Amino acid sequence: LRSVREAVVSTQSTGTELGESRSAVSQVTASTAPASMPPPEISAVKPTVIELIARVSLLKLPDGLEPKAINVIAHEVTKDGTPGASYERTIEISGKNDVLIEIPDLEPVTSFEISLQLLVTQFNGMELRSAVSNSVIVTTPLGKSEAENVKDRIDDVKKDVAEKKDDVHQEITEEGEAVDNIDTSKLSPAALDNFSTSFSQNFTAQESVLEATLRRACLDEGRNYFQQSSTRVAGSSIFECSAKCKSLGSRCESATFNSRSKECHLNSKRAGDIIEAKSFYTSVNNFCNDVLTGLPRNWERCVTPGRSYTSQQVERLWGVRTVYDCVMFCVRTSNGCLAVGWETSTMVCNHYTGEGPTTTNKLSVTVSMECLSSPN
Repeated sequence: LRSVREAVVSTQSTGTELGESRSAVSQVTASTAPASMPPPEISAVKPTVIELIARVSLLKLPDGLEPKAINVIAHEVTKDGTPGASYERTIEISGKNDVLIEIPDLEPVTSFEISLQLLVTQFNGMELRSAVSNSVIVTTPLGKSEAENVKDRIDDVKKDVAEKKDDVHQEITEEGEAVDNIDTSKLSPAALDNFSTSFSQNFTAQESVLEATLRRACLDEGRNYFQQSSTRVAGSSIFECSAKCKSLGSRCESATFNSRSKECHLNSKRAGDIIEAKSFYTSVNNFCNDVLTGLPRNWERCVTPGRSYTSQQVERLWGVRTVYDCVMFCVRTSNGCLAVGWETSTMVCNHYTGEGPTTTNKLSVTVSMECLSSPN
């Protein structure tokens, strides 16, 4: 803060008698206010709100100075250093009590550098400002748990898959009706062969449409699987990035595509170190792809009704309607899930880090992810 001594000139210029001015200031002219406030303390961090405490009670102000307001200054911290969102607000205060500060309307998974500035009033009404305090950096969380966010996104994908299945079924039905109406006695052997080949190719094409839609369930659009130690290479799409990750075997667990820089970020972890909400990123993990593209017969031999795992689960989700949903949450999350147990009556999905001891349970179904992804 500026020294209170500097305010004397302003006081004299008002026409007040010099003796009175000097008498009023003499009690405080030898003192100065603190250079800055203590940095803000974090009270609570929510997906869209940060709550801080300004420790006004710790301030030691000279006589003649009274706290008036606090300036809250927040700037978004971006990884590439480009300017981000900013927030500034002045909060009126009275006395020397601590103040709870709320910064609202933020985006989840966003970092902000936050500092404070104290405003005080002098005995003559003049306002003085402190230096800006040391800052703290706070990152807002995703909100719901990672698995719950996955659940919400998979609901949209399931709807799309259902619509595609209906389209495929309709296409095959129409093809079948067309075949039934053909008088094959009037077709040459060559024409029959051509028709058979054409029908088979169209059927295969419809299966490919459905498989591609199912694969989309593994894509995490608008999410960056950020990992500090990721390998960065050029790429043109998330599919190319996924293929490059796959070629590295066990050294790469997931890939993220940056559509702005046309880069692939290849990670050794299933979901990187943290998951960031960024509109120009798309991510995918290989484990999810392996499970979804496993052999169809795997679903028969790897899904075991009538039993449950007795080991400690790493995550527990409620309101999971099908065992398929339970599997999808497992392969999309980063908690090391390699097996699930789905409780049919309560619709609870339990995640496990692998297959462990089991017990008979008529109201439970277990599924091994390693079994589902097996190519044999």
